[in-house]
Amino acid sequence: MQPKLNLLFEPVRQWEDLKRLVGSIKNKDKTTVTGLSESRKVHFACLLARETGKKILYVASNEYAALRAYEDFSFFAPDKVVLFEPNEYMLYDVEARSTDVGIRRMMALEKIVKGEWEMVVVSVNALMQWMPSPKDFVNSFLFIKKDDIFETTEIAEMLVQRGYERVTQVLSRGQFSLRGDILDVYPVSSEQAYRIEFFDNIIDQIRIMNVNTQRSGDTVDSLKILPARENLLFDVYHELKVLDKIQRSLERLTTSLKERGKTGNARRIELQVKSDMEKLSSRGTFPGYDRYIPFIIGHEYTLLDYMEEVLVFMDDPDRMEDTVNTIIEDHARICDSISEKKGLLSETYDMHMDFPTLDRKTIKFPKVELVSTDSADFTIPSKQVLSFVRNPSLFLEQISTWIDDGYLVVILVGSESKVRRMAEMLAEDGIDPSRVNIMVGGLQSGFEYPDFKLAVISDSSLLKGRTAKRRASLKDGKPIASFAEIKPGDYVVHDTYGIGVFTGLETIEIDNVKRDYIRIKYAGSDSLFIPTDQLSAIQKYIGPEAGSLRLNKLGGSEWKNTTGKVKESLRVYAKELVELYAKRANTKGYAFSKDTVWQKEFEDSFIYEETEDQLKCVEEIKADMEKSMPMERLLCGDVGYGKTEVALRAAFKAICDGKQVAFLVPTTVLAQQHYKNFVERFKDFPVKVEHLSRFRTSAEKNKILRELKKGSIDLLVGTHSIIQRNIEFKDLGLLIIDEEQRFGVMHKEKLKQDWPGVDILTLSATPIPRTLHMSLSGIRDISIIQDPPEARYPVQTYVIEWEEPVIRNAIYREMSRKGQIFYLYNRVRGIEEKRRQLSELVPEARIVVAHGQMSERTLEETMLAFGRGDYDILLCTTIIESGLDMPNVNTVIVEDGDKLGLAQLYQIRGRVGRSDRLAYAYITYKKDKELNEIAERRLRTIREFTEFGSGFKIALRDLEIRGAGSVLGEKQHGQLAAVGYDMYCKLLAEVVQEERGIEPSEIKEEISAKVEFQVDAYIDSAYIEDEEARLVMYKKIAGIQSREDIGEVVDELIDRFGDVPESVYNLIQISYIRYLAGKCKFASVVCKNTHVAFVDANNKTAFTLPAKNKKPEELLKETVDVLEGIVGNR
Repeated sequence: MQPKLNLLFEPVRQWEDLKRLVGSIKNKDKTTVTGLSESRKVHFACLLARETGKKILYVASNEYAALRAYEDFSFFAPDKVVLFEPNEYMLYDVEARSTDVGIRRMMALEKIVKGEWEMVVVSVNALMQWMPSPKDFVNSFLFIKKDDIFETTEIAEMLVQRGYERVTQVLSRGQFSLRGDILDVYPVSSEQAYRIEFFDNIIDQIRIMNVNTQRSGDTVDSLKILPARENLLFDVYHELKVLDKIQRSLERLTTSLKERGKTGNARRIELQVKSDMEKLSSRGTFPGYDRYIPFIIGHEYTLLDYMEEVLVFMDDPDRMEDTVNTIIEDHARICDSISEKKGLLSETYDMHMDFPTLDRKTIKFPKVELVSTDSADFTIPSKQVLSFVRNPSLFLEQISTWIDDGYLVVILVGSESKVRRMAEMLAEDGIDPSRVNIMVGGLQSGFEYPDFKLAVISDSSLLKGRTAKRRASLKDGKPIASFAEIKPGDYVVHDTYGIGVFTGLETIEIDNVKRDYIRIKYAGSDSLFIPTDQLSAIQKYIGPEAGSLRLNKLGGSEWKNTTGKVKESLRVYAKELVELYAKRANTKGYAFSKDTVWQKEFEDSFIYEETEDQLKCVEEIKADMEKSMPMERLLCGDVGYGKTEVALRAAFKAICDGKQVAFLVPTTVLAQQHYKNFVERFKDFPVKVEHLSRFRTSAEKNKILRELKKGSIDLLVGTHSIIQRNIEFKDLGLLIIDEEQRFGVMHKEKLKQDWPGVDILTLSATPIPRTLHMSLSGIRDISIIQDPPEARYPVQTYVIEWEEPVIRNAIYREMSRKGQIFYLYNRVRGIEEKRRQLSELVPEARIVVAHGQMSERTLEETMLAFGRGDYDILLCTTIIESGLDMPNVNTVIVEDGDKLGLAQLYQIRGRVGRSDRLAYAYITYKKDKELNEIAERRLRTIREFTEFGSGFKIALRDLEIRGAGSVLGEKQHGQLAAVGYDMYCKLLAEVVQEERGIEPSEIKEEISAKVEFQVDAYIDSAYIEDEEARLVMYKKIAGIQSREDIGEVVDELIDRFGDVPESVYNLIQISYIRYLAGKCKFASVVCKNTHVAFVDANNKTAFTLPAKNKKPEELLKETVDVLEGIVGNR
């Protein structure tokens, strides 16, 4: 514990009953304490830990209370507190589920068994769950060190037994891949993945691996691998014991069913359980695995068995007992619904301790019960500090009173800069800052001990109940990267031949020489075989028409005509863009001043830590604002990336210069939401915020219009009504457009005409792809936030067949914790029937319907009523996809998830999980539905999407297309569809450069040379087994343009796949020769029996290189040297 924190305990140590309380704890089974609430409970628990010298197990009455207590303990003992969450049991047959909770539990358990903690915080939900034997858990750790002797298959088998998933490429925790003598693994408790390299059966090297680049770096001597989940079959003896228990339970159930004449049911459950037993023997997980947890772990051990001597705090045991009973009832209801449907072994009902059992389990440790009744063994004389939000004078008055009364006063604030500001504020009001202890930190609430003259004020008392937040690093989040690689069945675009379907890689042997070719199917029965060294001529087709494309024919001029038309259309578009940019450069705008002291204060008052991208974007926008040329910048970033805060900093800069700001949003609901948030954000500064919408009365509107004209309103939020002709600003300096993909080009052009000199900042909730960004560089100012969002409580995601019991229990679970539900049903026609069905399913639920065909007023009133909490379920179409922020909605159910795009699913899932509660997303599809190939593929991807790291990346493939639309406008939509995204960007880059006056000769591509040598030049499937990984490497090899590139590719191949075979090295050399030949304007470089011929564009041999009696590798090297010499002399 930090020395400074001793201040918070010394006064309370003077309490005369403290020794008696410590004695009671040591001598009695149970001691009751009253008079404490919120942060005082945690403060007092820490005091007793210091006085008794014991570690603490703090048991909260629910998950939310546990999280709040954990945050408070983290202030008193940073890095020494462990939060142990409840296991998320899923008894239904889910296709996929997020593993976040399980992984965090494993990491917490590791800390607990290692003793690296002073406090463990747990909800009663978690403590009442049975656990595996601590001995078995510790024995399941896998320790690997350099020079250990293992077969690669042996380690792979041990990883599978420990719950790891074998994949072709490791991307997230709990995965491993094996390629020959190289094994990659991402341990669940580690911040990074590792690459283990074998020499025969000896571990030669262990290196840290970057999952984004798939490259390895620094070496380590040893590695500890925790199991990926806790409920494992630990060994063969354990497996046989568990299977025997299941078999006996099954026999009891089937006998009972047969006696009651339910032979069909008995047969069905017997088949199901026998099938599950086979899967259990293979040690993998499967849908319904959790139903067998009672057989696997039994009813002997709890979390308490993982600890030695500990002081147990039970926070509000009466409420705790209610929580336990509710959980057991909910679990029984789920079991009943499964039992009715398909039968269930009776042991599955018994997965939790009841409260008396829990009470008995804690009896071996000294226990303090924190109660709210008056009749307790000890009463602590304390009280909660009042909130000083919006009442700074009361705050200063109270500080003065405490100081005069001889109190030790501690003020907790969010950052070092706020420490300085608080001291300055106190000094300005005549309070000596040296008589107050101002510290960085935060608690849920402040508190006062009048008898001990101690007062602690937390920033929550000053900042509307918010505590200083530490930014959580999001380990699995990936920045926005590139598009998906090509897979068989994908549409592709060839630069010369157009759109076809990639069918796979084929190895073809001609004249005893093996090469790999890409096979592309075109219209009719035509197929094209392309050497892999020409892979750079092919891109995956990405565009809005990907589901129903017409293939091009080989031969003819169809593709050439298509690209020609697109290029002409682009020429007009690029010309407009270039002219607009030039015109703007010549328009006189307002050059804003440099940042003021207030600007720094405003930015410092942000309670979260900014990402690097946010700060970079803020600087780019400010730099634009300080120029005399009017700004027109697009700020792009996904939901939750912090675009609004960046925009508000720009707004504050404008307001500091006496300018007004208009903030344009697409809907009234969003206008009201933003208005509320902006008032809160600006509350400590003299900024007047107003909003205009149809919900304002005429009198209110007129008053706002008058004040706007006078200049007494600094920031006006509203829908497009705020840009109507009758609205006059006194001095508009900045217009912010929160696009949400709703505002058309017409709106924006009108704004530029009405306020030609005003700075314009447009926010887009869709990422802009890097390739498009580069194509537009120099003509469009774009700021991109690519950093993943701050880690919120994650969304527990399930992909599951739609079944009534699943839906009913999901809704009941959310309603039981006073939360709300989004139910997404994307068909307006049947939505009322769906409402009736849900009402029958959950009669207690208050359901309201919302869809895009309602009038705007009705829709907005509906959304506002739901936001107020008037309803439990919002049954809606995809209108919830954008904009809404409703922290009380923490369950989303998506019906027919296989029919929605990944981008939509990602956005929809992002609408929950915006509070301190665990959120749930159920992506459902029709039961027993025969899925077509596209839907099957989409569903496979949705299963990946349960992992945030990979799912985020996948969903962005769709989002990037929408991002393209938000930059280019609707006119270009059809052009993009015609040729696909990559070709579109390529053509756009060409015409933009031409319109900017760059000579065509300067942008002309190199000749694509033909290269033929009599050597094997391909990647054998024995070297890189996975076809997708082979294609990725082919693409990298095809892009080689220097010896440095060769070195990079060879290093990567050795690192990821082992020593480079000769055929692969030949392929690398040939690819480089092809590039050099193109630079030298050779049409081909062909090796004949006696010579290598260098043929120019006119099909004439320019010169030859003798080849007789030379080895192939010699010839390849000489050819490279000759071509490099020619390039160097140019």
